[in-house]
Amino acid sequence: MVDVDATAPVDTTYQSLEPARFLDTRPGEATIDGQFEGGGITTPGGTIELLVAGRDQVPGIAKAVVFNLTSVGSLQPGFVTAYACGGARPNASNVNHQTGVVRPN
Repeated sequence: MVDVDATAPVDTTYQSLEPARFLDTRPGEATIDGQFEGGGITTPGGTIELLVAGRDQVPGIAKAVVFNLTSVGSLQPGFVTAYACGGARPNASNVNHQTGVVRPN
């Protein structure tokens, strides 16, 4: 799950937003606009490219967002790393999770 909480549009300052669900891979769970919902568990080493700019309250020119990333229903221990599309995956994780444990960050 990804809940976006704030944005930083180009040439402006940090702007808090009402939190909104932008991604939920669990079947039957909704997102703010019906996109990126119900995709199921991601395979180890898999990638999800999540569009954020231009959705809901996030301006299309946003250069950064603040979000909460949560691992839910994992089938084995692992990690999740968030990073900008087109860039190399960093050598650090955002969430380390255990089997079946809900783990937000």
